[in-house]
Amino acid sequence: MIYEYENGIPADVLVDALKKSLEGRQLKKVLILPPDYTRMYSGAGKITAIYYELLKDTCQVDIMPALGTHVPMTEEEWKAFFGSVPFDRMLVHNWRTDVVRLGEVPAEFLEEVTEGIWHDPVSVEVNRLIMDEKYDLIISPGQVV
Repeated sequence: MIYEYENGIPADVLVDALKKSLEGRQLKKVLILPPDYTRMYSGAGKITAIYYELLKDTCQVDIMPALGTHVPMTEEEWKAFFGSVPFDRMLVHNWRTDVVRLGEVPAEFLEEVTEGIWHDPVSVEVNRLIMDEKYDLIISPGQVV
C-alpha cells in the first residue's frame, strides 16, 4: 500500500520523485534509515513506506530507525509510522554496542565554532551497518542526525 496524503506534497508527485531517485540503479540490498516514532509527524514514515513498496519485489530492504538513545519501536508504533511495511524488516540500532568510531571532532574546532562554550573533542560514531559494503544504497529520509 502506498500512502495517500491529506495535505502536503500530493502522493503521485512524491511517488514519482522517489521513483526517479532510484532510476538506473541495480540494487540487491538497501538500508533505509528513517527517524524513529518520536518523529512521527515528519513524513519520513510515509517516504520509507513508499521506498519499501518500490523496492521490496526486486531487492532486500532493511529498515533501521535512527533511535539515538530512544528505545526500539513497538509493533504498534511501527504500524502507525510505516503502515503496511512488515515489522520483521526492522533492524534495531543498539547505540551502546553496534557503533564504529569514524574519528573525532577536535576540541579546538569546537571551541572556535561554539565561541568558547565547548572545550572537549567529540567522538564521531555510526552504526556498523552504515559501513557495510553489502548495501548498494543507504537512504536517509527525514531529519536523521
